[in-house]
Amino acid sequence: MIRTWLLLVLLFSTGSSLALDQISTNLRGFSQLRAEFTQERQLSALPVALHSSGHLLLGRDEGIWWQQQQPFGMTLLLTDTLMLQQVEGEAAQPMTAAGDPRMQQFQRLLRDLLLVDLQALAQHFELTALPAADGDWALRLKPQAAPLNQLFLHFELMGGEVVKQLLMKDTDGDTTLIRFTGHQLSDEPLTEEERALFYP
Repeated sequence: MIRTWLLLVLLFSTGSSLALDQISTNLRGFSQLRAEFTQERQLSALPVALHSSGHLLLGRDEGIWWQQQQPFGMTLLLTDTLMLQQVEGEAAQPMTAAGDPRMQQFQRLLRDLLLVDLQALAQHFELTALPAADGDWALRLKPQAAPLNQLFLHFELMGGEVVKQLLMKDTDGDTTLIRFTGHQLSDEPLTEEERALFYP
């Protein structure tokens, strides 16, 4: 489950520190972020890639709500105190911060990445700028300590004003590519219906 959430985590970075600093400042001014995603996961043990798609919602004060729609419905919820996974038609599988202290660490890391907090990211990753198209940025993030460096070799992030693509390399040889589209940023508070998503 942690590995799945880290697919969400790494949504923003840059090849230009000046440009990314400005993007980070802009993003911190918003209270919520929405985006669509498509994911392609190539497992070393399987001959064909696994595909999924859906959408996500980030509430600055609430957490992350990740809704997979294809090939089957699945919801992942991460807040300061709760991590929950629910496959459509099955009972939810909750985990509290008290039960697994690492959960809170990943929650904070996820928000730092979504909001392009370079100072916070530098505490966990070695950041290396990569070549990128004009107007875009690209960054490699190499985890420096456990448990991240036990799960991942590195991440490669590409984007413009917002993230467009995440490539993740696992230590076991698996590769995951996530593309993000349809970004919506807002400084309005979540609606009551949206807030209810974070308090099941």
